[in-house]
Amino acid sequence: AAVYSVDAGVTTNVAYQWQVNRVGLWENLADGVEYTGTDTDVLTVNTPVSTYNGYRYRVIVSGECTPSVTSEQALLVIDSE
Repeated sequence: AAVYSVDAGVTTNVAYQWQVNRVGLWENLADGVEYTGTDTDVLTVNTPVSTYNGYRYRVIVSGECTPSVTSEQALLVIDSE
């Protein structure tokens, strides 16, 4: 598994939306077989395969404080060796 996390600096009334960029477009993620924690501060990419190599992930954090904040991108690298 690959695990990404974010520290929003606050603990109440915080919302998270993880996104993936596979082919140039950002898409919202939802929990399922591939991903868990898509609306939490910790995203888990369950059993990433070689086709995930180069995927980029980010999270949008929103809540009481506005505007929402988008994290930097994190690159997933699959080393098959």
